[in-house]
Amino acid sequence: MANWVVDTNVLLVATRAVLGRPPRQLARRGEDVPVRGEEELQAVYLWLEAIRRSPEEIVVLDVPHDLIKGEYANKLDKSEYGRMVIAEKLTKGQYKAVEVQPDGDGHALILHDAVDEVFDREDRKMVAAALESGAAIANACDTDWCELEHTGTLSRLGVRVHHVIELWCRAEWQRKRATR
Repeated sequence: MANWVVDTNVLLVATRAVLGRPPRQLARRGEDVPVRGEEELQAVYLWLEAIRRSPEEIVVLDVPHDLIKGEYANKLDKSEYGRMVIAEKLTKGQYKAVEVQPDGDGHALILHDAVDEVFDREDRKMVAAALESGAAIANACDTDWCELEHTGTLSRLGVRVHHVIELWCRAEWQRKRATR
């Protein structure tokens, strides 16, 4: 049995794999997911589908503020694959609720000295849920997680990240670092 804090990018990439196009809310903004290779898209879809099918695989969500579900709703329509997986897990009771409090700006409150090192404030809700649950964060394509691993921030926090398409993610992170 595994518990997962599923980063929104996993849901977006898996939805892209199913639809063959960007999720509707991204498309409306003229955006798409950064992963385009069929092999990588399928790998993320298959990972999420395995999570969906297994009653032993538990997703972690925050209560009572629903910061994670709110992000899911901002990026995916209810009828799109990624959101449907989460809804199915909720319906079947295959989730773990953890309490995550918002800070004064509406981002997740993390009571740890390394909080400011989590530079993407939107990622803080995932970190807070992982801290509360002991679950790993599942990531498809957010290279910020690679940077936080590299700097040791995640180790200091005691947070683990599972990169669903690790080779792609690390190569993209290296590419971004080389252009800074």
